[in-house]
Amino acid sequence: CAEAREALGDLLWTKHRAGELAARLGNDALLRLCRRAVSASFADVAASLSDVRLRLSPAEEAAANEILASAPDPSLAEDADAKRRLDLLEAARRGFDRVQDSASQMRVRLEMCAVHRARGDLDALLIALADAAEFAIDPSTLAELSLERARILGPRGRRDAARSLAEPVFEDPNVAPLLRVDAARILTDDLLSSHAPSLSPIDLDLRSRCL
Repeated sequence: CAEAREALGDLLWTKHRAGELAARLGNDALLRLCRRAVSASFADVAASLSDVRLRLSPAEEAAANEILASAPDPSLAEDADAKRRLDLLEAARRGFDRVQDSASQMRVRLEMCAVHRARGDLDALLIALADAAEFAIDPSTLAELSLERARILGPRGRRDAARSLAEPVFEDPNVAPLLRVDAARILTDDLLSSHAPSLSPIDLDLRSRCL
């Protein structure tokens, strides 16, 4: 029964018998336990996944890389650990792309964005956001990615690019209202910074609707 399998999994995990756990209960069971334990026991999870690497399918190996990237390695300095996490997420991205797991393709790309964002690497973040946008299905998720790119590009003098990202969000009725408000703010700041005589009738109409 499920309770007996769970108890056996917990027992084998506490005894550091990852290979036996995977053999008896399946790789999925091991990956679930690793995902649950990685934050508190990173070294144990890393060792367990290393033991079973050769037994994992491409999708399972991608999941293992994502698990290891989800928590810091306490033995590494911050910059080195960020590089480790990005390397693992890149490997996971390639794996999920290979097996065409759409949900995981999107999730791992958002995780890569989070690492670049935490590092303050805006150039890498712009690339990662654009990559993630290619896999966004939900209109609001795509809007969030577009608006973050617009907020980075605008202050860098790329106003046209920022506007081209924000305007579709503002015009899309399927996007969450708060995101459309954020888009309106970006467009308003851009349009108000331009002299009214230089604005086209379309720009003037857009400015009035944003305001």
